Amino acid sequence: MAGVTSPTTRSRSSLPATARGTHTRAYAPSDWAVLAVIALIWGSSFLLQEIGLRAFAPGVITLARVALGAGTLALFARARAPVDREDWVRIALLGAVWMALPLTLLPIAQESIDSSV
Repeated sequence: MAGVTSPTTRSRSSLPATARGTHTRAYAPSDWAVLAVIALIWGSSFLLQEIGLRAFAPGVITLARVALGAGTLALFARARAPVDREDWVRIALLGAVWMALPLTLLPIAQESIDSSV
């Protein structure tokens, strides 16, 4: 393609150049559909969390979400690959920081702040 440089080559403006896109409009209908599906999935988690907070404590909701996630991963054989013993501590730390802490803080926050905010 004439006039297109690779991302590693510097152009005159020193910004990497990219190839021309295939869409002539900003968003195609399929792009809007993907956005709508992602919004529904993301929003439904907050809706279900709000419903769950009417009956359960935030810690119970966290345990339920982690249990549902583990159950879903158990359905896939590749998710059950053995893990080396030296990686267990890092996995536990990652699980606490990346999953347990946010999944506990979100329902606690949602008790006093509306999820639509």
